[in-house]
Amino acid sequence: MKNAKSTGVQIANPLDVQYWSMVPILMGDRPAKLSVRPSRPRGDTMPEQRTPDFLREVMAAQLSTQEVCFDFLVQLQTDPRAMPVEDPRIRWDEAKSPYRKVATLRIPAQRFDSPAQMKFAEDLSYTPWHCLPEHRPLGGVNRCRFSVYREISRIRHAANGVNRREPADHLIA
Repeated sequence: MKNAKSTGVQIANPLDVQYWSMVPILMGDRPAKLSVRPSRPRGDTMPEQRTPDFLREVMAAQLSTQEVCFDFLVQLQTDPRAMPVEDPRIRWDEAKSPYRKVATLRIPAQRFDSPAQMKFAEDLSYTPWHCLPEHRPLGGVNRCRFSVYREISRIRHAANGVNRREPADHLIA
């Protein structure tokens, strides 16, 4: 948290920033890292007055009137020594393997924060292991995440008093 705060970066809109995976996944038969970047960034500025939920409010306002698109990017491992799977601290050199756009992620205009949808989201479990076997997470950090995410899901579902259900057609582990 201290390092994150020291960067001085403030996000005005989560739909207007690029995201990267820190650890690789399998892309067919090769390790890869992923990124998504806004196809048409708006360049929002920080609001003068911020509520505790201002990021959700900004997203809700934007998605209430328009779809949002992200470029889905893949960086393939080209040098296992310089681009290790097991050490997420090492940045993979984009000169040796540039990120390449492979798809467009479209988020349609919608209301995502109705009480019913917020309840549905609270009762879901997120894990990078909800994937096809050809795209499974790689490395020790991801193996650790598997157990941690499963336990967090179990605890949250117990606290919410709901049965833990998973989308079986997408779950591999």
